[in-house]
Amino acid sequence: MQKFLRRLERFSQSLLSPLSYLSAAGLLLAAGALLTSTALSGALPLLQWGPVRLMGRILYKCLSAVISNLSVLFCTGLAASLAKQEKHQAAFIALMSYFIYLTAGNVTLAELGLLAQPDGLTGLYGAGQTSVLGIQTVDTGVFGGVLLGLLTAHVYDHTCKKAHKGILGGVFSGERWSFTCMAALAAVLGFGACFVWPPVQKAIAALTGFLAASGNIGLFLYGFLERLLIPTGLHHLVYMPFQFSQLGGQLMVGSVTYTGAYVVMMTEYNLNLPFSDGIVWMYTGFTKTFGYFGIAAAFIFCARRGSRKKTALQLLPLAFTASLASVTEPMDFLFCFSAPVLWLAHAAISGAFIVLLHLCHVTAFTSNLPVRPAPIIRCSTCWALPRSRCTLWSSRRSSKRWICPRRADARRSLSGRRRHRWTMPGWKSSSQPSAGGRTSARWTTALPACGSRCRMRPLSGSRR
Repeated sequence: MQKFLRRLERFSQSLLSPLSYLSAAGLLLAAGALLTSTALSGALPLLQWGPVRLMGRILYKCLSAVISNLSVLFCTGLAASLAKQEKHQAAFIALMSYFIYLTAGNVTLAELGLLAQPDGLTGLYGAGQTSVLGIQTVDTGVFGGVLLGLLTAHVYDHTCKKAHKGILGGVFSGERWSFTCMAALAAVLGFGACFVWPPVQKAIAALTGFLAASGNIGLFLYGFLERLLIPTGLHHLVYMPFQFSQLGGQLMVGSVTYTGAYVVMMTEYNLNLPFSDGIVWMYTGFTKTFGYFGIAAAFIFCARRGSRKKTALQLLPLAFTASLASVTEPMDFLFCFSAPVLWLAHAAISGAFIVLLHLCHVTAFTSNLPVRPAPIIRCSTCWALPRSRCTLWSSRRSSKRWICPRRADARRSLSGRRRHRWTMPGWKSSSQPSAGGRTSARWTTALPACGSRCRMRPLSGSRR
């Protein structure tokens, strides 16, 4: 068990290698999103200047390319981090193996006649395929990159010192033998993904009819699966049918029929019409816009005191990226692999929140800043918003650091210039300074071994 936990800890630490660069990438992406925001350009005329908009578009598109190819970063980063020697060679082999993996999947789909044609509105997402580095293949999300990176590190450590005799020994020895093994393995994985992954995708897509007809249970499962399946790339098959097909509702304006929750919602918003019931399938935006600040805060306050500033510097840019640009993948993958149980709870909370919004008859949606300001709310319960803001403000104003009541009483006694001695039953004061203790002219205390905030030492045998 201890060996498994050590390996799991090593795997979690190796994930930080590719993710550590995403904080800077997230800040630049958020800057590009702000510079291209139509909402901000109306308030700041400077953002309407051509060079500024060009710079914003370059930032946003270039950094979006990095975020869109996280599977490549995970593949090379994991191989380099987990390899025990010659890490740069392992990274090169992982990158070349990933090219082989993508091409093997593309050739297999082409030969079987299964290559999907991109849709004008949804692209390849609805077909369960994607284009990575210009190569169209089955969409496995970052799962394929993580799996190939782990296999590369394992194979490289066991084959990099292999030496063959004979004429071909100089060609297929050492790192070149590792590449040969990984090339064959990557081709097999790319070929097998075309047969293993599509049935899983069809099973997920078959759930959409059940979700649409199951009321609040279906809404909960919709939000739950849309978050839970992000690392596998299968989440596209959960929300796409609702947001861009008849499952999400239809709207007829004149002689034009709009289909899908997203298309209907944007039409109603632009025409200043009341939102229809299909807007419930757009509630997932609330989690992206607001929820990730809570996730970042949980990471920061659960870190050790000496590491909290460093953790905040790493995670706050990712939270702002999720809120401003709706790019949640960096935070999602960090969250998923570092705390999988809490990731499951996060998915459940997302589903429950969608049900809560539906029960409260809230018709609202959020969107990232490059499209329009967020949130945009039209609901029958808007009277609760000012009250909630006042409650939040008052809670911030009244929040104070927790102080032990016994210490507070002692400080009040000292402020009245009265000598105070700890005489609580079951406790005693220490007149001798101990490790971590402190001594003053008025009263003395010692740090407890139990780690409580009250700096008093319990008597031996007493109840802690």
